[in-house]
Amino acid sequence: MEDPISFPVLLGATLTGAITFLYGRIGAVLDRRAGRTPAGEPETLEGYDEPLQIQSDALTSDRVQRLERAAGTLSVYRDHPELAEADIEKLRPTLGQLRQDLETIYGTRFLFGDEQSDRPGINVTQITEDLHGQQRGIKAKQIAHGTNINLHQRSNTVHPGGDLTGIEVDGTIS
Repeated sequence: MEDPISFPVLLGATLTGAITFLYGRIGAVLDRRAGRTPAGEPETLEGYDEPLQIQSDALTSDRVQRLERAAGTLSVYRDHPELAEADIEKLRPTLGQLRQDLETIYGTRFLFGDEQSDRPGINVTQITEDLHGQQRGIKAKQIAHGTNINLHQRSNTVHPGGDLTGIEVDGTIS
């Protein structure tokens, strides 16, 4: 099983491109958070059919701190791309965590290198002000191993008897 924050081994221009892309997304997120770019304005990126929209409620203080640390780390490799390939094994966990954070913030999967876009994926976002009954993000009999699940739920108030469940699998993950 792949480590959830792993990152593919990339070399040369592909690695440099991935670093540049991720560094750019960090800048876009932090600019929007700081008000330098309108928060509700979507980003149009080459290679993406739909404009990307930042899920502002995904900008937790922990995530923002990780983005800021990653920006410092990646700035060295962005300015000196020749160093990245030699440091790739040390850099991969940072890139993997950054990718995971950005995918949560943007609510979409980012692919690098030879990764396939047809990897099964489920994206669910549910936001509820007041929850009185049951709310499930995903209820399934079975989920295939390797399925990428991006689930974001928020409820301001879960009243007595209310039940907010992210994933309920009545069977197996195979």
